[in-house]
Amino acid sequence: MNTLGLLILACAAQGANASQLIHEKFDRAPVVFIGISTQSGSASDPEGKSGLANITGDLLIRGTRSKSKAEVDELLDRMGGKLEIATHLDSLLLTGAVLKSQLPAFLALLTEILEKPAFSPTELVKLKKQTESQITVATADDGALIKRRFLRFLFNEHSYGLPRDGRLADLKTIQIQDIVTEYPRLFRPEAVLVGITGDVNATEAGSIQKQIETALAAYQGAEALPPTQPALPHPATRLLLVDKPGRTQSRVMAGGVGWTLNEAQQAAFGVANHALGGGI
Repeated sequence: MNTLGLLILACAAQGANASQLIHEKFDRAPVVFIGISTQSGSASDPEGKSGLANITGDLLIRGTRSKSKAEVDELLDRMGGKLEIATHLDSLLLTGAVLKSQLPAFLALLTEILEKPAFSPTELVKLKKQTESQITVATADDGALIKRRFLRFLFNEHSYGLPRDGRLADLKTIQIQDIVTEYPRLFRPEAVLVGITGDVNATEAGSIQKQIETALAAYQGAEALPPTQPALPHPATRLLLVDKPGRTQSRVMAGGVGWTLNEAQQAAFGVANHALGGGI
């Protein structure tokens, strides 16, 4: 994740909204970067619907009411643009990058995606199969498996322990109506933060922000997702053993409940993490 993405996530965690724009001009290259963050993520998935936020985000960029996924991909390729979405525990982060000369065309496509997502049943079937396949493959990988099991063990019943891409049984229950209901709750404009950097001045950045807010205006006042309660550390050391017969080596993972994105000492923690090798 780039610096802009980290800054957006940190501000979103502190309750910022779309009326607060993060902008930094950087005109050494004729490129514009745009980030849009929600204030809820996979930790707010409803009971029995783990993976819903992740599926909603991935399906969002798979076409509009007038453009198929293939047409969206072709337009992005033609303008040399990039549009990606990542699911985090407490946010969805939609990021895009494009040459300054192609910014009007890119914004037209981005706002159409936000305002008129297709949420195609056909694409949902494909996406669920892909996600299920990824989860199945992950269970065969020792590194991915220990991470999933460790987080569940660490956070116990807290939603932070659920995998962001969901559990197989829960994915099978997710339907289009779940996504149609969830999307306005995630992307209501009063709970969205916009970050812009690159070859744009403050006036241009404000105009971009306004176009994004206008695209999301229909979701103004949508029901808010319940806030995620802080995860509490365990009072004593615990041990989890995941037995996989036939393995010739073991994987070891240790850890505890860490800091939140709105922690006042987050910058100091980041420096310490870097000094210790970046593995915290």
